[in-house]
Amino acid sequence: MRAQALVVTAKTLIAGHKGLLAIDESNPTCNKRFGQLDIPLIEEAWRAWRELIVTTPGLNESISGVILYDESIRQQKK
Repeated sequence: MRAQALVVTAKTLIAGHKGLLAIDESNPTCNKRFGQLDIPLIEEAWRAWRELIVTTPGLNESISGVILYDESIRQQKK
């Protein structure tokens, strides 16, 4: 029964040619990317980056779910 529930969930997530958006980069990984672009290596920058992604107009037309980094679950839109 668990396997069938997993199959149903997976099919639901990819229905309509949608997929999952992975924005689960850790802060050290974000720092590597941001450092190359001279973006401040602070929580506010990480939050603003994730907010930019999740507030993209029409995003819901392309994704059915988001994989988040632990810290981002507790962040709020400013």
